[in-house]
Amino acid sequence: NEMAGKVAGPQIMLYYAPDMLRMGLGTDLEDASGNNIRQALGAMEDVYRATREVLPTTGDARFELNVQPIVSRIKAAGKGWRGGAQLREICTGATISHNEFLTEGIIILQGES
Repeated sequence: NEMAGKVAGPQIMLYYAPDMLRMGLGTDLEDASGNNIRQALGAMEDVYRATREVLPTTGDARFELNVQPIVSRIKAAGKGWRGGAQLREICTGATISHNEFLTEGIIILQGES
């Protein structure tokens, strides 16, 4: 529902989302089963869900979330990156650090502070 725009509350804009998704899929884009893209989209869903938990349910403001820590984790893994499944792993359990106005924030991955 989030990516279809069918939610109440502030819009969520993800900074570096294209890099997160593109790099998160990994280098082997052969995905006949569709599992790799399904896992990667599930990771994005997890990010949206974690963000939505800290936002009010009303209002038409915009919340800007920086997902650069995810991109950095992918880059650090290098050739050892396992694609969408690993992207889902690192996004599951992530939390959101935000400013007092609930207008911007950054994702905090497990094992980071």
